[in-house]
Amino acid sequence: MVEVLTVETKALDAALNQMPRCMEYTVVFRMEDGCSRRSFMEKLTETFADQEVEILEIQAGNKLSGSEEQ
Repeated sequence: MVEVLTVETKALDAALNQMPRCMEYTVVFRMEDGCSRRSFMEKLTETFADQEVEILEIQAGNKLSGSEEQ
């Protein structure tokens, strides 16, 4: 499952008129049960090898911060 969310901020809106133009995204990947962190990171690296991608944060757990199930 891949969830892509655009990050919309006033700073980003102001930067759209400047070169170079860049977009920032938050991408959420969920590991399958039984998948090791190492193999997950290897697959993630292979997937984005030709892209300009920076991994900023890795969170462990079943829920994203701020989301609640009821």
